Amino acid sequence: MRGYASAACAVAVLALVSACGSVHAGTVTSSASQTSKALPPICPQAAAAVPASPCVTVGVQQDQQSNEMYNVRAPMPSRLAAEARPETQRIRQALERLTRAQRQSPAAVLAALRGAGMLSSGLVAYGPWDHEVTFGGYEPFNTKPAVCAFGDVTPTAVVVNIGGNTWEGSCYTSGGQ
Repeated sequence: MRGYASAACAVAVLALVSACGSVHAGTVTSSASQTSKALPPICPQAAAAVPASPCVTVGVQQDQQSNEMYNVRAPMPSRLAAEARPETQRIRQALERLTRAQRQSPAAVLAALRGAGMLSSGLVAYGPWDHEVTFGGYEPFNTKPAVCAFGDVTPTAVVVNIGGNTWEGSCYTSGGQ
């Protein structure tokens, strides 16, 4: 009797394993409704922008381009950039006054940014990664688009950029600067 149970179990496992992958790529079968629905075709990996298509995208490069779209900044009118120049210079000078050790501390960078007049709301600093602290936040202007100051601080250099919000709605980009 035990031999029959073991044999039955082995046959059941073999049947399950052999069924794996038997559903064709073009259909999806629901066990509840026993209907099939066609899946979209697989697209080749694209090197450039791909127009809207009903197919599923495949490829690391294409996925990376899609992810990076969230880090694209809204355009900022040149008039607004010129108006923000003195504020941006004040931010740069506050960061340049930090010691080499303070430039490696996100807390010290944040304190300098707040001291230079940046708004606390949405202000972030991360790191250090490879001796670099990255930051992003809003300059104190009540405009649309918002004026974002962002950049990085290393023991030997300070980079401060200005621009509009990212498409995801923040001043700091998801992947750093």
